[in-house]
Amino acid sequence: MKKKLDVIENKNLLKISVLIAVRNEENCILACLESLFRQNYPADLFEVIIGNDQSEDNTETIVNNFIQNKPNFFLVNINSQLEGQMGKANVLAQIANHAKGELLCFTDADIVLGNSWMNEFVNKYSPTIGIITGFTTIKANRFFDYFQAYEWILALSLIKLATDLKIPVTTLGNNMLISRKAYQDIGGYESIPFSITEDFEIFHQIVKKGWGFKQIKSHEILAFSLPATSFSQLLLQRKRWAKGAIKLPWFITFPLILQLLFFPIFILSFFFFPEIAFFLLITKMFSQWIIIYQNFKFLKLKINFFALACFEIYNLLISVASLIFFIVPTKVIWKGRKY
Repeated sequence: MKKKLDVIENKNLLKISVLIAVRNEENCILACLESLFRQNYPADLFEVIIGNDQSEDNTETIVNNFIQNKPNFFLVNINSQLEGQMGKANVLAQIANHAKGELLCFTDADIVLGNSWMNEFVNKYSPTIGIITGFTTIKANRFFDYFQAYEWILALSLIKLATDLKIPVTTLGNNMLISRKAYQDIGGYESIPFSITEDFEIFHQIVKKGWGFKQIKSHEILAFSLPATSFSQLLLQRKRWAKGAIKLPWFITFPLILQLLFFPIFILSFFFFPEIAFFLLITKMFSQWIIIYQNFKFLKLKINFFALACFEIYNLLISVASLIFFIVPTKVIWKGRKY
C-alpha cells in the first residue's frame, strides 16, 4: 500500500474524476460503486459522478442510498439533451462539466474494478498522453459467458497489437482514462459528432489533435463486465459495435470481415479443396487457443478448457448470425432506446 502511494506522490497526487452514465441499472450499479469505493487511491483525491439518464427502475434510489455519507460520490439527474447529442454521450457531456479532476476516468454501471485501478492508471499516465485504455473481460460462469470472454480477448489482442505499432484503432468506454487537457482540447463530448459508439468517436477526435494514446494490458487495470445474458442481447450489442467498426481503417476491418466470412468461405472451399480448407480451420483454431490461453494466463484469469475447445462452434454461430443481423435494416436498440 505504501509503495503504491509513494508512486502516486511522484505523480503530484493528481485528482481523478470517475464518470459513469447509468440508465436502468438496478441489477448491477451497486457492485460497480462498491468496487470504486474500495479503491486504494486517497479518497480525498478522487470523485465519482453518476449521471442518471432518466432511469425507469430503482437505479436512482440504489445510488442515493449508497452515496449517503460518501462526500466524494455524486448523483446528477440528466433530464435535458444537448444539441447534437443523445443517450450516453449526452449524459457524459453534462456530468463532465461537474468534474474537478485533472484526469477523467470512464467506466460503465455493469463493470467491477480491482482495488488498484486508479493507482495503475495514474502510474501509466504522462502529460503527452491524451487517452489510455485498459483491457476488459467478461465475468464468466456459464459456457456462454466464457465464449464471450474469449471473443473479447481476441479482439482486444488485435487492438493492442495495432496500438503498440502506434496505429490508432479505438478505446473502451468502460475502462478508459482521458486527460482533462485532451478532453478540453476537443471541446468535450458536446463538440464531437454524435455516435452510438461514443468511445470510438472521442478516441479518434483526441488522436486527431495530436495527443498520444496507450492500451495497457494489466491485471490491475482490468475491468470485469457482465456478460450478455442471451443470444439476442449479444446480437444487439454486436450490431451497435459494428456501427463503430465500419469506421475503422481497412487494415483493421479486413481481419474482422474475414472472421465473419470465414465459415461461408470454408464451406465453399471444402467442396473444391477439402485438404486446404481443413488446414486453414485447424490453423485458425490453434492460433486462437494460443492467444486466448496466453492472455488469460498473463491477466491471471481462470480458463475453462472445455469451453475453449468448443469456442469455434460459438464462432460459427455468432459470425453467421451477426452478419445476417447487421445486414437486416433494423434500428440499433440500446438501453430501451432506438438509434
